[in-house]
Amino acid sequence: MKKLLLSGFAMLTVYMVSAQNIPNNAPVLDLAEDTTQVMTISDIITVQEMVSSSNSKMAHISDVWSRNSYFNFGYNLGSSLTPKNDMTVKGYGDLDGKKMPKFDYDFGLMAQLGNNIKLHKKPIANMVRINLDFTYIDLNYNQYKANDGFGQYTEGTNSTKPLPWLSKKYELSYGMSLGPSVTVAPFSSFNFPSDLHYLKINGYAHFGYEIAFLGMSEYKNGSHSLNFDCINFGYGRVWRFGLNVSWKFIGLGWETRIAYPKYKCTNSDYGKESYNFKSSSNRIYLTIRY
Repeated sequence: MKKLLLSGFAMLTVYMVSAQNIPNNAPVLDLAEDTTQVMTISDIITVQEMVSSSNSKMAHISDVWSRNSYFNFGYNLGSSLTPKNDMTVKGYGDLDGKKMPKFDYDFGLMAQLGNNIKLHKKPIANMVRINLDFTYIDLNYNQYKANDGFGQYTEGTNSTKPLPWLSKKYELSYGMSLGPSVTVAPFSSFNFPSDLHYLKINGYAHFGYEIAFLGMSEYKNGSHSLNFDCINFGYGRVWRFGLNVSWKFIGLGWETRIAYPKYKCTNSDYGKESYNFKSSSNRIYLTIRY
């Protein structure tokens, strides 16, 4: 009997202590009421579809802006190589002081390799991206006609040559350039067919330097040969301005290129003076983006 009374007293003490630890505002659980929200299979499928759609959209946007390297190959529509500062003939008797003419364009090609360096992580409104372009290969070739009507001098009895700089000329230059560009994908943020999202317009302005070689053909017995009479080495600054339209990996572009090479002939027969020129070209090109 004594043990039973002690057990009852202990149980009462535990109950009273537990009751004191329960907050006054503690909710009362109504077992008849379902207080949980059960997610159905349909809800799970809906959430999965939303996540999948979001991932697909992000992957699509990433693909639209993924091609950040370019290869351009084109044809020069017209070029000019103009002596600066009214360059004149020197050391040829009565022709001394006569102004050198602008050289007439004959044919030309260009090729470029470069990268678009992104200046911000995500495109603005999924439509605009500002880049810093680095063109690490800029090859330019131009061929100029002979200015045979300007004047000639006779060397010996069997050789007649045009004055220096007036024979056929072959110009090859290699340069590198850096500059800003802006790319716009006008349809990428709208509910157009997804293929239209890849249509992009790119405008740029680049500045750089080039090294250049200018070969002048040999002129004997009334004809020009590829045995260069004089090879000139030069260097100078270059400006390039252009615009291209691309879709996915391929596009078309137009560019104006202006260079200021300073040439010096490596053949002492033509003197060792340096000559300043302005070289300008307008070209169309095919661009491959990868």
